[in-house]
Amino acid sequence: MTKKYLFLDFDGVLHSTRDNSQLFERLKLLMPLIDKYVFNIVISSSWRFQFNLQDIKNFFPIALH
Repeated sequence: MTKKYLFLDFDGVLHSTRDNSQLFERLKLLMPLIDKYVFNIVISSSWRFQFNLQDIKNFFPIALH
């Protein structure tokens, strides 16, 4: 079986870059796809330079850890 990867950015993808936007407001739109398809997630966000992997995982539901 071929492994599938999702390269995931945060800013502008999972939430707007506007000042009044809620962080990860679009995560609820991504969750059904994650539940339906099996793939590895690669964090391609600049957040990876500010947070370690465990901190980034904590932004997501436990099912994605």
